[in-house]
Amino acid sequence: MNDTTKIWRVDAFKRVVREYEAAVAAHGVVVPIITVAESLGVSHQRVGSLLDEGRIASVMVTGRRYVKAESVFAYLAAGPGKPGRPKKLSKVMNSVRWAAKC
Repeated sequence: MNDTTKIWRVDAFKRVVREYEAAVAAHGVVVPIITVAESLGVSHQRVGSLLDEGRIASVMVTGRRYVKAESVFAYLAAGPGKPGRPKKLSKVMNSVRWAAKC
């Protein structure tokens, strides 16, 4: 490796560190998605779906998505949701709702 390549890599790494520090200053602690997944005991795809649903928040740093730690704490504090599909309303309840709209 020549000196020019070393200098380029050092400059590139400094840029990454500056961007990460700026994200931490603006958004607090940010954590990689895979770390959040391992901590929650879920797959990284599940963390991605939580991000897409807006249940936890993320920030882009150096072209990668990092999760805001505070949003994970808020998600955990909210507690687990009800498992399974929502219960189907009876026909009586549907007719009551329809009558209320009229």
